[in-house]
Amino acid sequence: MRLVLLAAATLLATPALAASGTPRGDAGELAQSLPSPEEVEAAGAMAEVATDALMNVPVGQYEEALAPWRDYPPGHRDETLGDITQRHDPQFNDKVHRYVGKMTQRVNQMNATFAAAAPVVDRELDLLRQQYKRLKRELQRRYRN
Repeated sequence: MRLVLLAAATLLATPALAASGTPRGDAGELAQSLPSPEEVEAAGAMAEVATDALMNVPVGQYEEALAPWRDYPPGHRDETLGDITQRHDPQFNDKVHRYVGKMTQRVNQMNATFAAAAPVVDRELDLLRQQYKRLKRELQRRYRN
């Protein structure tokens, strides 16, 4: 189950990370390059579709190939990953979809928080740059003599 949840989270994050581009060192620009809530929602929808597709992959034949000595019920060869997960946890599919939905919300919350904090981060970075320049000038002046 953890592997499937990790795959779903990866599928959700990949388009968002790809859309964000390379950081430029400026928090305001980085905040503007983050994916929009609509793009994150679309990525979440794609992750749900991909998860459903993954759950429909027939895996019974592979299990039979890996453990041919076991007795399998008729029709086992056509069993899907979803069949197996549902047998062990009947709520599995619902849990995965809820998880993807929560991840989508969290990504949007993180993006909004970062966007709100970006002006403060930029101001602090500017202050640090100014202090660094002053310190550098002072050290150069001191050690020239």
